[in-house]
Amino acid sequence: MNKIQTALEQEILHLQQRLERERKARIEAESIAEQGLRALYIKQKEATLMQQIATAANEAPTTAKAFQTVLDIICDYTGWTVGHVYMTSDLVGGELYSTDLWYVSKAKYNILRKVTEEMVFHVGKGLPGRVLETGKPQWILDIANDPGFLRTAAAVSAGLKSAFGFPVRIGEKTVAVFEFLTEEQTEPNQRYVEIMNFTNFQLGRVIERSRAENELRQYAVKLQLTNRELQEIANIAAHDLQEPLRKIQAFGDIIKIKVADTLSDEGRDYIDRMQNAARRMQHLINDMLAFSRVTLKAQPFVPIDLTVIAREVVADMDIRIQQAHGRITIGDLPTVEADPLQIRQMLHHILSNSLKFSRHSAAPEIRVSASIEDATQLPAHAMRQLCRIVIEDNGIGFDEKYADRIFGIFQRVHPNEQYEGTGMGLAICRKIAERHNGSIVAESTPDMGARFMITLPLRHFEEHSFHA
Repeated sequence: MNKIQTALEQEILHLQQRLERERKARIEAESIAEQGLRALYIKQKEATLMQQIATAANEAPTTAKAFQTVLDIICDYTGWTVGHVYMTSDLVGGELYSTDLWYVSKAKYNILRKVTEEMVFHVGKGLPGRVLETGKPQWILDIANDPGFLRTAAAVSAGLKSAFGFPVRIGEKTVAVFEFLTEEQTEPNQRYVEIMNFTNFQLGRVIERSRAENELRQYAVKLQLTNRELQEIANIAAHDLQEPLRKIQAFGDIIKIKVADTLSDEGRDYIDRMQNAARRMQHLINDMLAFSRVTLKAQPFVPIDLTVIAREVVADMDIRIQQAHGRITIGDLPTVEADPLQIRQMLHHILSNSLKFSRHSAAPEIRVSASIEDATQLPAHAMRQLCRIVIEDNGIGFDEKYADRIFGIFQRVHPNEQYEGTGMGLAICRKIAERHNGSIVAESTPDMGARFMITLPLRHFEEHSFHA
């Protein structure tokens, strides 16, 4: 009987020990699970915080708004009761100035705010200066016992005990410093440092973007001034430079009329050459003006019927076509959004070239056709369809090695003695095509004619007025 009782007691003891082990294991597992859940909760909060910081940095309309929003978000998350932003004077370091970007949760901190705003922090001076000097986060555990804080009396009287500062950097340069203060004595926290490093990256991008936008605005102002100067030069060319040329031609005519009987053949030849040179210079000035006015005096894009425009251009050239015994055939052309005067000018230049560079052995035959195609490489503000205009002739053509050169300013493939011109016409055509977010290219074989292909978007979004 005693043996049985002893065995039962031992069995009960083993069961009790086993239950105790299982209870401890369960408690440990629950503790691990609770810690895991707590860590997961903290990670989720940190992820939400970082998302909020990134959103503020990317969506804020100004740099100041981005910094203020981030300052508020960080103080709300950490519980720090005072937050402030300092900026360097020239984005290259040297000294820090107080800004009007604050997070102040209680009125009693206003004395510290007033003292801070009256100070300038040089490298190594005060908490902001230390951050500026090292380019790294700095922590003050006990403000009261840190004489280098510089505002100790104001901070302690407001009940503030710990402070933390971190830099915002672009490359190797600190351009701003965030400073936080709290009434709780707070040990350095690596998680906060990681959050601030992420914040530094986001706000550094904000400042870089702001600087780039400022530079872009400055360039835009300079461009406007340059365009205004070019317009003034164009106006001078339109009047002051052409007036002497008109006088040369006029006085040449007077000489030929009044002293015709006394002029030798050689004298008349000299006057003719003088007048022809003045006429060529006048044409060159007119073409240079036309080139500059593609952008300086452009008109807004409107829907235009290319068939109507092409027929009007041909009608204007009727006498010249008859003199050349030529024929221009116009197919069905679509309606596009464009500057009507510039499209007329472009068609006139190309058709004139086709008539001018015709073969002596064959009357000019010129065909104008078009097709609508899907676009693959148009600017983002153009729709995904384009019009391809093709102008073909049976003229003298040119070597295709000059296919790009012919669109350059003052570029000529054929000798001046045989064909008149300034070498500006096709340069104007290319500039017009590019202003319409399109292009112009040419194909040819000598004595086999030429083929010009113009691509223009059918439609544009509203911002096409930018190009006007």
